[in-house]
Amino acid sequence: MNKIEIKKINGDLIFSYEHENNTVKKTLEKAISSYADLRGADLRGANLIDANLIDANLRGVDLIGVDLRGANLRGANLRGVDLSGANLIGVDLSGANLSGVDLSGANLIGVDLIGVNLSGANLIGANLRDVNLRGANLRGADLSGVNLIGVDLSGVNLSGVNLSGVKDIPQSYINTCSRDMLYIFHTLKTELPQLREKLVKGEINGSQYEGSCACLIGSLANIKNTNPKDFCKSLLPYYNMGLHNPGEQWFYQIHSGDTPKNNFFAKHAVKLIDEVLLTD
Repeated sequence: MNKIEIKKINGDLIFSYEHENNTVKKTLEKAISSYADLRGADLRGANLIDANLIDANLRGVDLIGVDLRGANLRGANLRGVDLSGANLIGVDLSGANLSGVDLSGANLIGVDLIGVNLSGANLIGANLRDVNLRGANLRGADLSGVNLIGVDLSGVNLSGVNLSGVKDIPQSYINTCSRDMLYIFHTLKTELPQLREKLVKGEINGSQYEGSCACLIGSLANIKNTNPKDFCKSLLPYYNMGLHNPGEQWFYQIHSGDTPKNNFFAKHAVKLIDEVLLTD
């Protein structure tokens, strides 16, 4: 018989299980089925390949560097969990709560994340290649340096998401944001030269509506010498300002000092402006 204990980082015992040919995976599955309180559990580097963790409450568990390949985490609560560097290839995360989770450097190649809540998650440097994020909530998540090759971003909530340094932004997302920006640019063509100048000089800050360096709507309002709300009401019919708008999401990635020379988002915005200015 092999006895395995799950402990906190300070050594306090949380759960123990004794069984023939026992493993950490079997012990964790038993703890979950026994409704053990796993908050603070130290499972760093554990081998949890193909583990059955359906509806598990893993909030507060340390899962740094865990191998979860093929694990079933449907409906699991992983809110705020540290999964940095974890291997999640083949994991079923449908219906899981991943808000605030640390997935920095994690391997998520090909994982199905349709409709998953990833709001506020840390995805810095994670590999999201070929991941399906349709309908997922990424509000406020940090995707800087992420690999997005082959990622489906259809219907994804990207409000306040940090995309700086992202590799291979999906063309479908670029197209969606471009259409929204072009609507604004064509509607306010006379203001574009000044907006272009602000982009070239690095005088855009996509995170705020007020100030000399402001976001897309804030900058245009400044050019018209009005406030953003009144600007939208009078000059942009049927447009409600906010980061739910793809064009504003695009400008959110542009910060003070960012120019077309050092920022892809600023460069693309200037390209669209030039296209509009060339039309009759």
